Amino acid sequence: MRATCFAAIFALSLAALPLAASAQGGSTGMAPLGGPGGGMGGGMGAGRGMMRGGAGLYDPAALPALKHQLGITAQQEPQWKAYCGAITNAWETRQAQRRSMLQSPPQTVQEREQMRASHREVGLQLHNEVLSARSALAAVLTPEQRTAFDQAAPAFQPRMAPPR
Repeated sequence: MRATCFAAIFALSLAALPLAASAQGGSTGMAPLGGPGGGMGGGMGAGRGMMRGGAGLYDPAALPALKHQLGITAQQEPQWKAYCGAITNAWETRQAQRRSMLQSPPQTVQEREQMRASHREVGLQLHNEVLSARSALAAVLTPEQRTAFDQAAPAFQPRMAPPR
């Protein structure tokens, strides 16, 4: 009975955290483009940082709305497509890494360290590809578009955790 009460109180406490954070003007854990990543423990999802919850990656499903918001012109389309390609590639690569890790988790400490090192290396490559495509797109945007772009899809910094 006591364990059941404790579990229920704990579950309710966790469920109330986002409500309390939003009531106080804090983060609800949702990033501007609709995914996790803005709050505590955001992880590698669609957030403001490459390595947040989904690598701080932006959800490719949110890109059409961003394109509409920015009013991308025909002259800007090549850079837009390159940016979308980089975002999509990073998203899919990180999703594949997660699936692989969940389907066959590393068994030894050495395997886990090798996996982490590999994920960090791939994450840095993805980060550089996205930043390069983002910079190329930002260079062809009007000042108004650039302001909206920086607010809706800010450049992210890698959050490279030190090896354990």
